[in-house]
Amino acid sequence: MTPFKVGMRIDFIRDNMPPLKSPNTDLIGAWLAVGGQLLDEENFHDTVEETTDGVRRQVIWSVKGDVLARVGDEEVNFEEFRRRWLSDSWRAENPTHWISIQRAQRDYTVNLKTWLKEQKPCALIRKGKRHVVIHPDLSDEQKQKLINQL
Repeated sequence: MTPFKVGMRIDFIRDNMPPLKSPNTDLIGAWLAVGGQLLDEENFHDTVEETTDGVRRQVIWSVKGDVLARVGDEEVNFEEFRRRWLSDSWRAENPTHWISIQRAQRDYTVNLKTWLKEQKPCALIRKGKRHVVIHPDLSDEQKQKLINQL
C-alpha cells in the first residue's frame, strides 16, 4: 500500500475504455516520459463489475499530483500538464512547446495506425534480379501488364 502523507496530492484519471485503446493511456505515457510519476503502488486499476445495467468497466490511473515534471524550460504538475495536453487552443498558441509536440506525435501515430489498418499488403514478385510490386486493388489487366514486364 502506498504510504500516504499529509498534504500529498493524488490525481485520478478515469474512463471506461480498454487501456490499450484509451487516450488516457497516451496521456499517462507522455506524463511519464517527461519525468512525471504514478503512485508507487496501487497506481492502476482495470476493473469489470456486473451491475443491474450490465457489465461496467472502469480504468483508473493514480498519479502523484505533487510531482513536478520537466517540460522544456519549466516544471509543471500533472494537473497543468493534463490541461495543456487536452487544450486544442493552448497547443495552437504554443505549437513548439514540448507538450504540443508530444500530443501531435500521439495524434499522428493514432491516425497513421488507423490508416495502416485499412492498407492491404502488396505482392512482391521476383524474376532474377528484376521484381514488380503489385497492389491488390489493381485490375487483373494491370497486374498482368506488370508481370509481363519482368
